[in-house]
Amino acid sequence: MPKGLRLPKRPAGQAISSVLVVVLLAGALTVAAGAGFGVTQPLLGDGSAFLAKGHTVAHVNGETGLSDAELAQQLATGTERLQTVRLPDGRVAIVNKDTGTVTFLDAATMTVTGTKPGTKPGKPGGSGKDDIVPVATEKDGYLVDLKDNTVTKIVTPGQPPSQPVSAPGPIVGVAPGGDSAWVVTATGDAVEVVDGRAVRTVRVGAPAAGITQADGHPVVVATDGTAYAVDGAQPRAIGNLGVSGGNLVLGSWRGAGRLVVAVDRRTGRLGALDPRTGQVTTVTIRVGRSARLDAPVLLGTWAYVPDYAGPSLWRVNLATGTADRKPFEVPGRKGVPFSLEVSGGKVWANDQYDRRALVVDADGTQHYVDKGASPDVTDSQDETNGGGPTNPATPPDRPEGGEPQPGPTTPAPGPRVTVPTFPAGTPYQSACEQITALGLLCRPAPGGDRDGLDTGDVIFTDPPGGRQVPVDSRVVVRYVGPLRNPNVVGLPIKRACDTLDDRGLRCRRVTDPTPADTPQQLGVVSSQDPQAGEDIDKGGTVRLTYRDTIAAPSVQGSMHKAACDQLEKTYKMVCTAVEGDPATGGNQPGAVYAQDPAPGTVVRIGDRITVTYYRGSSTIGRYVGRNVDEACADVTRRGFTCVKQEGLTAWGNGTAGAVYQQTPDADTAHNVGSTVTLTFYSNTGPAIDSYAGRDINAACAAIQAAGYVCNPVNDLHRDTTANIVYAQDQAAGSAAPIGSAVTVRYSQWSTVEYYIYQRDDGSDVWVLRPAGQNPPGYGRQAFRVGQGYAAGTAIPGASFVNGYFCTIGGGRCGGLDVNHFASRFNAPYSLNGTAWEGPTGLAVFMASCPAGSVQIYRTWRGAGTAASPRVYSISSDPNANGAADREALGCVWA
Repeated sequence: MPKGLRLPKRPAGQAISSVLVVVLLAGALTVAAGAGFGVTQPLLGDGSAFLAKGHTVAHVNGETGLSDAELAQQLATGTERLQTVRLPDGRVAIVNKDTGTVTFLDAATMTVTGTKPGTKPGKPGGSGKDDIVPVATEKDGYLVDLKDNTVTKIVTPGQPPSQPVSAPGPIVGVAPGGDSAWVVTATGDAVEVVDGRAVRTVRVGAPAAGITQADGHPVVVATDGTAYAVDGAQPRAIGNLGVSGGNLVLGSWRGAGRLVVAVDRRTGRLGALDPRTGQVTTVTIRVGRSARLDAPVLLGTWAYVPDYAGPSLWRVNLATGTADRKPFEVPGRKGVPFSLEVSGGKVWANDQYDRRALVVDADGTQHYVDKGASPDVTDSQDETNGGGPTNPATPPDRPEGGEPQPGPTTPAPGPRVTVPTFPAGTPYQSACEQITALGLLCRPAPGGDRDGLDTGDVIFTDPPGGRQVPVDSRVVVRYVGPLRNPNVVGLPIKRACDTLDDRGLRCRRVTDPTPADTPQQLGVVSSQDPQAGEDIDKGGTVRLTYRDTIAAPSVQGSMHKAACDQLEKTYKMVCTAVEGDPATGGNQPGAVYAQDPAPGTVVRIGDRITVTYYRGSSTIGRYVGRNVDEACADVTRRGFTCVKQEGLTAWGNGTAGAVYQQTPDADTAHNVGSTVTLTFYSNTGPAIDSYAGRDINAACAAIQAAGYVCNPVNDLHRDTTANIVYAQDQAAGSAAPIGSAVTVRYSQWSTVEYYIYQRDDGSDVWVLRPAGQNPPGYGRQAFRVGQGYAAGTAIPGASFVNGYFCTIGGGRCGGLDVNHFASRFNAPYSLNGTAWEGPTGLAVFMASCPAGSVQIYRTWRGAGTAASPRVYSISSDPNANGAADREALGCVWA
């Protein structure tokens, strides 16, 4: 604690009685209700917090500065660490971070509702590592085990235990986001856990420094400083924090706000990104080499960064981009981590084993609270045990100049009076009036500066207050004297303001709108008001004028590293170098060929200038799963030669055009111009099968299963069996684009071989019948007619052939005893007064003749009398057997 700073003291009697109240209250609760809080029921939103106190937990009111209730149950031993988490169901979970034991409190009734035993063996004195981190979402609470890399939902005692969710690597950060708990691994895999189950993993694709919460969303920050919102469909880069490296620690979810915040433990540089606007603020905290910085919290426009080495808390004003010159002191042990959270609209910094805790209000004002005395805590601020600073009435050092101070002397005889003690803020004139009124001589003298005091305020007296001295003794009153305005012209503006701040003066920055002529003028104070050397009261304001704009220089043609060095170091800009076109022809790899903003544009200190340079080597992208044309375009953009290689058919394997293999491997570096081969799933389907002889429905099903579209064509054709494929348009073994039509030809009608058979007695009588179905008495000779269709078959353009016959004998059947003929005639028939039997269906021929078919005729000769018998014949020759007449019966397949 800085010299002269004290916590508010209470009268001894009041302090003792307060302790007695706590002790008696705790004992009464132990008897009456077991482990619980006192009868006072503090509101959770009244500027209060649950703070670990030794081996238990106290509820502390930030307004009164006192503990108003304390749990009468021991939750830790040795120096085991406790952490409280307010759960969304109204309970408070108290987690022993060394054993994993969780104790639940009802925040409304302040009673213990149960305990969940821990899974970690107890370690006397505590492990000193944050192996177990509790986190609360809007719905649940979770324990994150950084040793086992697991996330386990906190369930109410008596419920079945929740199964741990394992992360795919070492967990480097945890944060809530709505109903979800998020953890991120060192490789950048963010795992979302909802209701105790992992619902998805979002890959950022870059090494992660951790995860935080900003504006209500989980945000992963990569080690290069890029922030990614991960609760969308895909990770989305929202900006860069302006800090990077392996020493980043992100803002704690226990004090999250609108901004993404991270601090570099090594340099003390803090970066803050507004995810809504993209605005970035960077501030460097002037910490020493021994600093041990950790996760900051946000409250309003302030960021608070813990330093365990102090222990102390640095305050950073993000609205002005400035950090305090000195941190707030946190009561506790040097080098030992303390808890830091925002609760009840205040920031709480608490060493579990110290009686006091630091509280910072929303306006940035600090004060201290008293958790109460206990055997297992110490009071680092108690002056009686050596924990506090020296007596404030004792001068901390002898001021430079002034007259020598009197040393110890033998008390002079005569009346003696007591030197008054003056409270902070007493003007030296008032002090001298009181001293003179006692018969003492007052000698006021400027004594430099002291924190918390205004010009003219008393710093100390010599002799000190409370000492008895003879009347007429001289008392030197040292007071804060007027300051001399230092000369800061020519200094960088930040250094100039720091100089004024060190002197207790306020800095007002005024920018000169005229652009600087040279980069050496950028950010350098050109004038100050008041002038250097003039007297100024402590806290007075000095107006510093400087230039912060200049015409952007041209760095085209320079190597990109040298260009960025010039822009950042000389011109105080932020430089981003991006790879551009490949260095083909006479272009040199690494040389800048474009910049934005363009040369000559007026830019401001801190503006970003992007330089684009030719690349000589490039990294192979990840193309598996991407469309080959898009992937090839990216290959070309990176300066490589792309070769597309058609591979397996996509049917049954993947998406047509999608890359499934690449050479060389992804994420490997190669010279520009190297060949990258992308093997992709072909849009060509598998080899087409032979479908001839298959049922048409089975053939179409097989075609569809192979990725093609079946085009069945039904027509008349020779040698067909009904619904059996007889031909296909695409040859078997060939292939076509997936979804192409494969035409298969079939007929829904079976063809029938027709013959004419001669009567066995040798008479010139013939019958038309399907092959092998000649009636008894016929078969002396047989001649093939061709292929038609079964009688009654309704083919398109059918020619129905009927049979007529006469068997009455006596030469009455057209001059013959028995006679037959086939005709398209379908009515009763008689010849020369004799009625014939018929019509009887014999066959179906085609009315027209397609290619491969012939016309068939019924021919006849003779008058149908005994002298001139009627002789019928069937032939493709209309004049067969000297025919006198004929009838076209239709066409048959030859």
